Amino acid sequence: MLPLGLLTAAQGNPILVELKSGETINGHLVNCDTYMNLTLKEVVTTSADGKHFFRLSETYIRGNNIKFLRVPDETIDRAKDQQQNEIIQPTAKSGRRRLVEDQNLRDKDTLALYGVLRRTATLGVTKLVEELVELLIKDRREKPSESPELYHALIEANANHEHGSAGRVVTLLEEMQREGLEPSDRTCDAILKVLAVHPDYVLRAAVLEHLRVLWADLPADAHRNVVVGMLRDRQYEMALDRLDSMQSAGIRVEPWLWDMAIYVLCEADEIDEALALLKKRDALAELSYEPSVWAYVLDTASRAFHYNATLYVWRKRVEPGYLNPASGLCLNVLCTAARAGDPVLATDVFRVLGNRATVFEHQHYEMLIDTYLATDDVKTAISILSVMEGAKMAPDAATTRNLFKHLRADASRPHAALAVLQSLHEAGKPVPVAAVNVVLEALVHLMDLAGALDVYKTLHTLCARGPTVATFNALLRGCSSDASEADADEPLDADAADHDLSSDKKATAMFLAAEMRALAVAPDAVTYDRLILVCLRAPDCEDTLRYYAEMRSRGWLPRPGTFAAVVKRLARDADFERAAEVLAQARDAGLELARTERWLEQVLWRRRRRDEAAEAGAGAGAEGEGRLAGFVRERLGARALGRGM
Repeated sequence: MLPLGLLTAAQGNPILVELKSGETINGHLVNCDTYMNLTLKEVVTTSADGKHFFRLSETYIRGNNIKFLRVPDETIDRAKDQQQNEIIQPTAKSGRRRLVEDQNLRDKDTLALYGVLRRTATLGVTKLVEELVELLIKDRREKPSESPELYHALIEANANHEHGSAGRVVTLLEEMQREGLEPSDRTCDAILKVLAVHPDYVLRAAVLEHLRVLWADLPADAHRNVVVGMLRDRQYEMALDRLDSMQSAGIRVEPWLWDMAIYVLCEADEIDEALALLKKRDALAELSYEPSVWAYVLDTASRAFHYNATLYVWRKRVEPGYLNPASGLCLNVLCTAARAGDPVLATDVFRVLGNRATVFEHQHYEMLIDTYLATDDVKTAISILSVMEGAKMAPDAATTRNLFKHLRADASRPHAALAVLQSLHEAGKPVPVAAVNVVLEALVHLMDLAGALDVYKTLHTLCARGPTVATFNALLRGCSSDASEADADEPLDADAADHDLSSDKKATAMFLAAEMRALAVAPDAVTYDRLILVCLRAPDCEDTLRYYAEMRSRGWLPRPGTFAAVVKRLARDADFERAAEVLAQARDAGLELARTERWLEQVLWRRRRRDEAAEAGAGAGAEGEGRLAGFVRERLGARALGRGM
């Protein structure tokens, strides 16, 4: 059985609806449309946890929020009987069974038939209305030109969501015009009823203009139908203006109409307008609250990071305990609070999650940290890292990325952060090593290596776990120069005098390497990469090659910029064979260092030209360079090194 057929049969009967949010709604079904949007009256709503109940006079439910429906067994039986009665049966005359005969209407008098026609048209039973009109015209000799009631019934029957259409209404109006009939204000109301189900903004505008010319006042139902049609036509501003006009004129806006407008605006991402409408609805004390509407606005607003709407719903419904949002929805609210920098809202989300014994993960704490950083509250942000450590959820580099960005923005901030860590330690709170590492990183970024080393000296006191490989990698970064740290494939000029790295920095790097061995802290690829960069600026290149060989033996590769820097240094020392060897290894590993290869070719070419210009031993020099160029060509493959020579 099709759901729409079942819902049509269930109109006026009790029904239970469970929403995707977990809420259940019991009430009597008033109406449904092709999208399974439902209107219920005499409603009792139960929250997802079963602890809260709300009684409403009427509510509107969006079809895409429905999880499942339950109707009484007798309603299902009645729906089956109705569907069987509507099965087309062959007859000798028309090829199908007629409803007027099934319901014994042919023998009724004309006045009774008109009464049945009016009731049937109101219910939207399109097929029966058409048969009744045919019976009245053919058998009872009723003339359409003298009986506008026939056209009115045919038009109103098109409010049926399945069989009606706005196009058929247009055809009937054109026929009325040919018959010399003008639609009455009552017929115009019926047209607006149809257009609420089958929107057509052109026809709606024409009907409203016709009513204006007639000086006819729209009844309340017609106003509601106009608003519904405008919402379905996505004429949101006009629909909102119409709602304002209804309120100004003292026309009651039903709760389901408020709810429908809010739902539609949220679906269209018109959250500002939905919020304004929600506030207007909330200001009307006589209207009962609909929990599903508030939950839907909160869900839509938080997913769109709309802070104002999220905060409004949270304060109005969640804080007082009327709404208990799902954990996923709470996570969206937490994200919104983090973006807006509202620590009060973020903390209250943690309260709600904590009340249901939620197991917190890194992402929850990270968003809370971001919230406090947005308000420049570094102390609380670092305290959250301590809470994570105490909860056996040690923060890592990813957790502290935004804290690092915040600390590096001002030279005073790392020192203030260190003071916070020291106060936490003095208070007996756990201090995670990731929190100390981020202070080190910020100081290194600010070119304060001495300050970073001082922090390292206090790390053993602050953190029981001691330093990690990330600690040493941050300090080693401070021992290398900015030029050597470049990742780009752009080696410096071989003739440049860049021995500016002091011996103190290499000594510091060697001290750190010894510390790692003493503390049994295993190095990683970044460690070796930075040791190579430090040793490149030393007087000799042996330590560089030693760390390079050890790194390769562990299956790791330097970064492209480090490869280029090693080649440059070897070429500066006139060790072209090993320079070509390193360059070939980089290419064998899948790294494209085309600019470095061209640079090495140019160095060889300039060297050869200098040798050729020398008065003594020019021939021997050229022969030696020829052998060297051949060796480089062999290492790098069949590249035309002689192109520039």
